[in-house]
Amino acid sequence: MRQSVSDSIIGTVQDLYSSGLTDETTLKDIKNLCIPKIRQYSPKSI
Repeated sequence: MRQSVSDSIIGTVQDLYSSGLTDETTLKDIKNLCIPKIRQYSPKSI
């Protein structure tokens, strides 16, 4: 579910960027907000 919402938001902002309603900085900011968190693994779990 979370991934589909993230994909939807990114797609919408890309469409806005393509039509000239938002700038490249905003597009990059939204993409950075939607990056999944990096999981921390212990040496034992690897």
